[in-house]
Amino acid sequence: MYRIVNKLDVFGRQLLSVSKNRAFLAVTPNVLRFQKWEIPTAYFAITAAKTPISLRTYHQHHPSLQQYRNRNQRQKQNNQQEQERQNQNQHEATISSQPLLLAVTGYLILINGFAVALFWYDKNQALKGGWRIPEKQLQATALFGGWVGGIWAMKTFKHKTVKKAFQEPYMFAVAGNCMIFAGLAVGWVFLPGIRRSANGFVRTLIR
Repeated sequence: MYRIVNKLDVFGRQLLSVSKNRAFLAVTPNVLRFQKWEIPTAYFAITAAKTPISLRTYHQHHPSLQQYRNRNQRQKQNNQQEQERQNQNQHEATISSQPLLLAVTGYLILINGFAVALFWYDKNQALKGGWRIPEKQLQATALFGGWVGGIWAMKTFKHKTVKKAFQEPYMFAVAGNCMIFAGLAVGWVFLPGIRRSANGFVRTLIR
């Protein structure tokens, strides 16, 4: 029995030197302490010795430094690709919105220029005693976005600046136009469907 346990002791030392399995780290001290007399410990050592040593399993649960580097590199590449996709989508969205922005800018320039022309014409007709433009039409230009040019024309030509019957409805029209533009801006930011519909409508008009 002494020889058997002694051989188990030597075998346990060899396993301790070549394996990183925690089972042998716990078994070997017990074999050293009771190598001459303790049969249960020898049996436990024999049972532990029959446990297969799988370095592949160990490395799967404990990846090497190179594996960590490869994993970090792949993660970095994935992050870079995701950032590139986001930048590309943002660039495409900006390009697709350019026709609509140009159309809105052109519309505002035209409607404000038209409002200035109407106020100028109405002022000249008032001086000459000719046909006058109805006040509702002048107020409608403010509702459709021409209030910047209209206010500038009123102050420049000194026309319709004192008459409250004209000023109050005109300012209500200005407030209504601001509310319309604010609603469109909120829908543009938070509702992608509105952006797609507006861009598609403008592209159809351009074609």
